[in-house]
Amino acid sequence: MGSASIARKLWKAMFMSGNSRVVCVASRDTARAQAFIDECQALLPFPQAPEAVEGYEAALARDDVQCVYIPLPTALRKEWVLKAAASGKHVLVEKPVGLNTDDVQEMIQACIKVCIAKEMTQEADKPY
Repeated sequence: MGSASIARKLWKAMFMSGNSRVVCVASRDTARAQAFIDECQALLPFPQAPEAVEGYEAALARDDVQCVYIPLPTALRKEWVLKAAASGKHVLVEKPVGLNTDDVQEMIQACIKVCIAKEMTQEADKPY
């Protein structure tokens, strides 16, 4: 979520892992997201180029997005971590994670709640 310059490092790490792919890049401006994709694809091309999407909500609404990376300004991170967790996404957030410990604890609890709910659903789906 976002096209901050720090996100280029995550692109590289995902590319180098050999077992990840970037599905989309979300930005408030689709042209900016596309420019980020074009720049990164030129250096480290994924077989299928990610899609540029307008708005962070659009990325969270996608079924093909399992995890989101949040390099947004620190003051915006809590809002989007909570929204991502509520959308059932795994979350990787840039540091500093939040503005204060209370915010960080709230974000952690939201992510834990989603993780526990996913584990319970997966257990319920197992045939015994």
